[in-house]
Amino acid sequence: MRTEQENDIEPRATAHEYAQLLLQLHALMAEGNEESAEAESIRERMERPWYAMMQQEQERMRGLSSDLYALHSGSSRTVTMSQKEIEEWARQRDATRREYEVGNVDPLLQFFRKAVPDVMPRFLVPFMQFRCWEKLGELEIGLVFLKEAEKFEPKLRPLVLWMLERTGKSDEANEYATRILNDAESVLDDRLVSAG
Repeated sequence: MRTEQENDIEPRATAHEYAQLLLQLHALMAEGNEESAEAESIRERMERPWYAMMQQEQERMRGLSSDLYALHSGSSRTVTMSQKEIEEWARQRDATRREYEVGNVDPLLQFFRKAVPDVMPRFLVPFMQFRCWEKLGELEIGLVFLKEAEKFEPKLRPLVLWMLERTGKSDEANEYATRILNDAESVLDDRLVSAG
């Protein structure tokens, strides 16, 4: 593990490198290729940045890996809670959100790994994960969570499109824009048919 005295490697750069490799690895896992030669190569390349990161960055990456597993497995952390439990959950959320507002995203990321009341909108957790990773400057990671949030809240589509542009994914952005326009046209057609 890297110490603060070892300034030969920028910690931000190593955390970014590790995060990008982790995204690639989880994409292969989602395709069922976790045992492939490509996956093994990525795991090997992950070792150098892992040991160059500071402890806080390593903990953040462990959490990211957990969140990506949950995302790809489709597991939900929602549970039925009493009104009192919901109020306590909201109190803790507000406390971690205050930390987020002053630049400390880790408490909020950790908070959303716990159980979430089933009365909360499904897009809430991945949307807040997106916001945290965006605040950290990890736009591609944020985009993964934003796309998940958009599955439950279509009003986020323009934001997904904007993030695709921000991350330099022009081809995907064009495909996404076409899909949005096609969906808008079909909604308009449906409204015209029902009005007619």
